Formats: sequence, structure tokens, C-alpha cells
Amino acid sequence: MNAAGVVRGLLPAAAVLCAPAASAHAPIEGMDGFWLGLRHPLSEAPSGLALLALAFALAWAGWQPFRSAMVAYAAGLGVGLLLAWLAGLVALGAPLLLLAAAAAAHGASHAPGAARTPALLLPTLAAATGFWLAPAQLPEPGPAGDVLVTLAGGLLTVLATPLVVLGWIDALVAAPRPAWMLLVPRVLAGWLLALAVLLLALEFAA
Repeated sequence: MNAAGVVRGLLPAAAVLCAPAASAHAPIEGMDGFWLGLRHPLSEAPSGLALLALAFALAWAGWQPFRSAMVAYAAGLGVGLLLAWLAGLVALGAPLLLLAAAAAAHGASHAPGAARTPALLLPTLAAATGFWLAPAQLPEPGPAGDVLVTLAGGLLTVLATPLVVLGWIDALVAAPRPAWMLLVPRVLAGWLLALAVLLLALEFAA
């Protein structure tokens, strides 16, 4: 089984993992902080749009470019978390919305699995998105154990979302299906682009 096939196999587990995050309370007593962190990245518009748009943009390119971009993404997250902790870097809506618009535009203009982009484009986009997503995952000050548990939930969502989208698109491309179904991810990316531009306009108008 190739790497993308492994990702497809993990999709049911990801669905089970993410489903409780949409609920108001943790399904396991004492794990409220983890579930709060798990759903937090997608509950705020700028970070949610940036995360989903990046996931679509990376998934278009196939496994090898995806893997390289994920390394840059993880590095950006690490640097962002370090600066948030040591220097007080805060999450800003405008950079995240700009990155969301750029990633969504890429996704909306390419067919899944057929993207041709400059070698450094996706790693740069991924690193920048990770950098600006990181401060938003840092919980409010509190007991060290609670902070780490909440942070772990947020980082799990931030890192797993691109894998889940890659698995979905890979399955869509590989499975027998009407040709028009390949337009679905591009239409979704177009909606993400429209939302990002709209929120960006409101951000600058405020």
C-alpha cells in the first residue's frame, strides 16, 4: 500500500476522532481542555480558512510535494510557537486571511493531482501559514498540564487536517466517479477564496 493509501485508511479513524470535537462538551470526563484545543483551529474564521485552504492547496500536488510542504509547515509551526512563547507573538487575522486567499486561489485553479507549481511555492506557503497559525493555538496561561493538553489538541487538528484532505482527494481521484465530481474540491476552494477575500475586505475596512 502506498502512502496515500495509508492516509485513506486513516480517514475513518480521523472522522471518529474529529466528530466529538463538534460537541459542546468532552465525551471523556476530564478531557475538556483537549477537546477545546482540538476544535479551536477550525472555530475561528481566519485560522479555519487558512488551515482548510492550505490543506486543499497541498492535496492538489500529490504525495511527494505534499510531504516536502508538510516539513516546512511543521517548521513554521515550531518557530511560531517559540516566538509566541518567548516574544509574545500574537495571531493576526489579516496575514491568515491573505494566506487563505492565496492557498484557496491555487486550489480553485488546479485540478486535483494535476497541479504544476514552482518548487518553493507550496513549502513557502505552508511555512508561512504554520507560522501564523501557531500563536492562535497557544492557550491562555494556566496550570502547565492543562496548557499542554489543550495545546496538544490544537496541534493535532492543525497537523491532521491536511492529511485528511489529502486522503479524501486521493480517494476521489482514484475511485470510479463521474468526471464532474472532480470539480467539487475546486468549487469548495473557490468558496474558501470568496470567504477569505470578503473577511479580508472587512478587516481592512474596520
